[in-house]
Amino acid sequence: MANCEFSDPRELIAAVRMDPDRRTPPKVLLALEELAEAQDADLLNAFDEYRATGVPTAELHASHQDTGRPGLFFDSIQPKVDAVLSAPDPMPEPIELNAAGTGDVLAAAVEGAVPHQRILLQPGVYTTSLVVKHPVSIVGQGEPGEVVLRARYKDVFVWEANGGSLENLVIECLGESETYGVWVKKGGVTVEGCVVSSEGLACIQISSHKSYATVRNCTVKNATRAGIMICLDAEAVIDGCEIVHNAATGIAIHTGGRPTIVNCDIHSGRGNGIYASDHARGSVQRCKIHHNHRAQVSLCGSANLLVEDNTIWAGDDAGVIVYDSGLGQIIRNDIFDNELAGIQIKTCGNPHVTENKIHQGRQYGILVAEDGMGTICNNVVAENAHAGVAVKGSSDPTFQDNTICGGLDAGVVVYDSGRGTFARNDIHDNATAGVVVMSGADPTFCENKVRENTTAGVVVVAGGHGTFQNNQIVKNFGVGVEIKGAGSAPVFQANQVLDGKQEGILISDGAGGELYDNVVSRNVRAGLLVSQGAGPQVRANKFEEGLNTGVLVTNGGLGTYEGNTMAGNQRSNLTIEGAESHPVLTQNSIFGSPDFGVLVQDQAKATVIRNEIYGNSKSNLKVSTGASPDVRENRIFNGKSSGVFFCDESRGFLRLNEIFGNAGAGVQIRTGADPEVRHNWIHSGHQTGVHVCDGGRGVIESNDVYGHQWAGITVETNGAPTVLANRIRNEQFGIIVHTTASGQIEGNELFGDSQAAISLMEGAEACVRNNLIHPDSGVPLYIAGENRGQYSDQGIAGALLGSEQSPVQNYQASWTSPRAITCAGAPAI
Repeated sequence: MANCEFSDPRELIAAVRMDPDRRTPPKVLLALEELAEAQDADLLNAFDEYRATGVPTAELHASHQDTGRPGLFFDSIQPKVDAVLSAPDPMPEPIELNAAGTGDVLAAAVEGAVPHQRILLQPGVYTTSLVVKHPVSIVGQGEPGEVVLRARYKDVFVWEANGGSLENLVIECLGESETYGVWVKKGGVTVEGCVVSSEGLACIQISSHKSYATVRNCTVKNATRAGIMICLDAEAVIDGCEIVHNAATGIAIHTGGRPTIVNCDIHSGRGNGIYASDHARGSVQRCKIHHNHRAQVSLCGSANLLVEDNTIWAGDDAGVIVYDSGLGQIIRNDIFDNELAGIQIKTCGNPHVTENKIHQGRQYGILVAEDGMGTICNNVVAENAHAGVAVKGSSDPTFQDNTICGGLDAGVVVYDSGRGTFARNDIHDNATAGVVVMSGADPTFCENKVRENTTAGVVVVAGGHGTFQNNQIVKNFGVGVEIKGAGSAPVFQANQVLDGKQEGILISDGAGGELYDNVVSRNVRAGLLVSQGAGPQVRANKFEEGLNTGVLVTNGGLGTYEGNTMAGNQRSNLTIEGAESHPVLTQNSIFGSPDFGVLVQDQAKATVIRNEIYGNSKSNLKVSTGASPDVRENRIFNGKSSGVFFCDESRGFLRLNEIFGNAGAGVQIRTGADPEVRHNWIHSGHQTGVHVCDGGRGVIESNDVYGHQWAGITVETNGAPTVLANRIRNEQFGIIVHTTASGQIEGNELFGDSQAAISLMEGAEACVRNNLIHPDSGVPLYIAGENRGQYSDQGIAGALLGSEQSPVQNYQASWTSPRAITCAGAPAI
């Protein structure tokens, strides 16, 4: 079947020209276009053969990628193209000129020259304006700078030939007008070893898809606008040039222009070093770009340049700026000491930035603003005066595998609703925080190392959000993570916050946030500190082996703490303090501290429900200095001191807990404390079940107390509790009241107590009545010496002492075991 994809060879040639991956030189394409326009018979025959193959152009092109020729058509016509472009043999004799003649001697020589002829110019100044339509070479003789070609208010050269060269010339376009030193309008030219300047538009312009140029080892300077302009799909090679002191830009590329710029020194311009816009393509490689007044490299309008292996420094603006949907591949450049950002991306700019060193900037290393995007990976961003990386204004870039370090400010700042994804970056040794998120920003940080920063690892303030997952936040000299201010509500999940010199995590000033599955360990201060109205959700974290408190809720701290492990911290595993503090703690495991397990103090409140608190060296739970928690349904066991310790005017509720196996008292109440201890199981301790002393009070009601090595309830040294309706069994002493102690002991059931059910020591002042004492106890009621208490109506095996009726049995009818309450459902939190 015939191939009808193209009906005319000009359509095929145009399609090949637009292919961004083609390798066919523009000189060859231009020769083919000229043959097609002339209806060359050989070209038409080759095209007819191509159409007859029936093979799609894409397949033909693919089969000839090594030569860049699109299929059989290019193979068959190549001999004709070579014949058209080849110089004659022998070459025509050169034309030699000097500047002494009258009129435009050079224009006359060019007009009379044959293709491929050389025109040799002797030193001097030639006033000329040339239109070159044949491939000739114009060569200056003598030392560089001795042959000057000059035009005023006109183009010095308009090039329309497919080939030729300008060599060793000084080309001066004088007068402010819309003119050029060299205008490659059609065809192509090599400009080598020349000095080109222009007071018009540009020194050199290559201006259509049918034009190309090679500019090699030239100085291009003092343009009123651009030094070199490549536009309208034109192509160029700019190699080894100095491009200096141009007003608007050193090199301007737009509307599909495609230069290759290598080994150039582009500097000291009053505008950009390189400006690319409107689908510009091409590459900038191994250049020095410096001391330009505006951005050294500017990419906008879908421009997509390769900017590779350049040194870009000391600009008065940004090093590289990508904006207005600009693209680009920015690879392995050394970018430093620029006045603004080393790289700035904004207004939907979306470059790929990799393996660059961006350092010692006078502002940000990389700034992404105003809906900027981009993929930024494997760069080193170091020692910049402002943040190494700043993201703001709804921008959403991706930063991966970068090193962001040594900055004089923060490592990364995301603010003003900025977003972005930050993965596997190493953010370290910055002068303030490693990461700052604020003012509505919502980035994602995953698998980063944030380490050894001066003031903090991560700071989320002023309404910042963000998701932080699987990061290592370690060895920072300030706080590991700080969350501060109303509206600040990030999510931290599965991070390691380790070895910090201050708090692991600090949440304050009304902040929220969610902490899940993090490991917080070995920090010098609290693993987690929550204060000043902050109310985070803290679930399934490990706060362990801290050098201070594991979790500290203070000064109005709130929040819900669920399913966490708090273990092995040098101070208490959990401390709650301050009159306005009121967190909720549920289903946590709190164990192994050489200090207290839980410390509630300084008028704090808390809801502590269904936790396991065990194995701590001091009390598993201490409540002091006016605190008043609600402690329910916890297992409090195997402490190396008291299970629960109330002291110093504290209050609170202790309900439906199982308290067992503690080395000290199961519950200790001292120094004016007045809690309500109801419906608990208190058993199997190594001393007494409940110990009230030193002025302690409290209501101890409806508890099941058994199996301690000493007494079920001990009251001494001015203790004065109310002990009501408890079951106290299998102790040495059921209840023992010592000298100077008092209290009300009423309606309790005691059995199996080996020494005595109730023992009142000399000087005790307890009111003991209506208790039921089973006969399997040793002494039912033991009263030692002079005793000022009241005791009456004790029941022994159903019989009464001193009464015809049994108020004990009436009281017992209203008693409910803690197990029955648990089965019925505990009160709501």
